Amino acid sequence: MLSSLRISKSRSKSQAKAESLLKLIKFIARRKDRIDYPRLLEMGYRVDSGPIESSCKNVVQRRMKGSGTRWSRQGATAMLEVRCLLYSDIWENITKKCA
Repeated sequence: MLSSLRISKSRSKSQAKAESLLKLIKFIARRKDRIDYPRLLEMGYRVDSGPIESSCKNVVQRRMKGSGTRWSRQGATAMLEVRCLLYSDIWENITKKCA
């Protein structure tokens, strides 16, 4: 993948596209050990996105995409912070500190 990205960067006619590709190449290169999926699977780790997608559905979409709802960026951020705390099982610790 990195080889393909490097080739695409070298063939890019746009400076902006070349810079974006370079950023992507650096990002991936720094994380190569995190995306060695065969090794991670051998070690028993999950490499699919199912749990994350499920969390997004349960934590974000159910609350934020209600019929007729509108959110400002500030309001949405605040609501998501509360929902994440609630679903991460640390709600009790947070509320005790606030009381």
